[in-house]
Amino acid sequence: MISLQDSWLKGLHEEFMWDLTILKGEFDKEKWEIDMSHTMEKWELIDMIDTFDEETKERLDALKEAFNNDWERIKNENVEELESMKHDLIKKIEDLDQNFEQNFNKYVSETETWSQEYTDKL
Repeated sequence: MISLQDSWLKGLHEEFMWDLTILKGEFDKEKWEIDMSHTMEKWELIDMIDTFDEETKERLDALKEAFNNDWERIKNENVEELESMKHDLIKKIEDLDQNFEQNFNKYVSETETWSQEYTDKL
C-alpha cells in the first residue's frame, strides 16, 4: 500500500513538475512578449518625441527667419525714411538760407540809401 501511495505521489509530483514547467514556459513567453511590446512602444514614443522636437525646431527656425527678415525690412524702410527726411530738411534749410540771404540783400539795398542820407546829414 505504501509503495502504491509512493508511486501515486511520485506521479502527482511529476504531473505537478510538468504543469509547473508548462506554466513557467507560458509565463516566460508572456513576460517576453510584454517586454518586447513595452520596448517597441517606448521606441515609438521616443521617435514621436524626436519628430515633434524636429518639427518644433523647424517651426522656430522659420519664425526666427521671418522675424529677422521683417526686422531687416523695417530697419531698411526706417533708414530710407530717415534719409528722405534728412534730405527734405537739408533742402528746407537751404531754401530758408537762400530766402534769408535774399531778404538781407534786399534790406541792405533798400536801407543803403537811407543810411547814406543819414550819415551825410550828420
